[in-house]
Amino acid sequence: MKEPKQETEIRRYLLGELSDSEREHVEERLISDGDYKEEVLTVEEELLEDYLAGVLSPPERELFHKNYLSAPLQKQKLRIAQALGKYAAQTSVQTLKTVASQSWIERLLNVLRFHNGLMQLSWAVLVLIVVLAAGWWIVKTFRSDGNELQAELTRLNGPQSTVLTPGSSVASGVLPPLSVRESGRSVIVTTTTETQVVQLRIPQPTGQPGSYQAVLKDSNGREVARISDIAIRAVDNMPMIVLQFPAKIFQPGDYVITLAQLNSGSGGEGSGDYSFRIAR
Repeated sequence: MKEPKQETEIRRYLLGELSDSEREHVEERLISDGDYKEEVLTVEEELLEDYLAGVLSPPERELFHKNYLSAPLQKQKLRIAQALGKYAAQTSVQTLKTVASQSWIERLLNVLRFHNGLMQLSWAVLVLIVVLAAGWWIVKTFRSDGNELQAELTRLNGPQSTVLTPGSSVASGVLPPLSVRESGRSVIVTTTTETQVVQLRIPQPTGQPGSYQAVLKDSNGREVARISDIAIRAVDNMPMIVLQFPAKIFQPGDYVITLAQLNSGSGGEGSGDYSFRIAR
């Protein structure tokens, strides 16, 4: 169970009300204490729910806009919460759409009833062929695109891959250490028409060995790419995780990388969310 005093401190931290020394104390616990980190995330969810329900006091609402929403990661969490609420509210609307779709099929069958048996069979076969062909084409297209992207990600990030040198064809950025509440200054990676690869480097302070997985999501929470079995590399004599993506999968905007150490607890070194922005 959450301690009221600790919950109040976390809430003030998320709203940016703590002093510098108090904030540093909270962030140190976030890195070293997995249970405390879970509690912070729980209080953060409750804060979002209170905001969406309109129960925050005017001073809290002002701090929420000024401090909490100053970082892209927090804005994304709010959009996800809003989308979930909107989805729940529209459940009945989706049900009506399903009924409407069924009614369309029934209307098609009613039309076919006006023709003789042979004509009905011909139309039914034609409709079936069109539906199957369209479904096959869609599945084939998406599977081909997905396989092509995965092959390219493996080529760029596999055990035998090379850490590319930043330049005209490689846009690179170093993501800052993990923090639940960011300062509001997002890392910006600038690409041009010549950019072929976007490279992101995440320092690993202890260089603890292990395998990692990275999931790239856009500002709407949609998964764009996933890389598994990532190993720590030595870059300029510093332990880092280097992620290399084909530039074509990015559009200008905010993105979040969720990094997790495989075969380890949730508090693995370097695990967490890292936000950045793509600019042209």
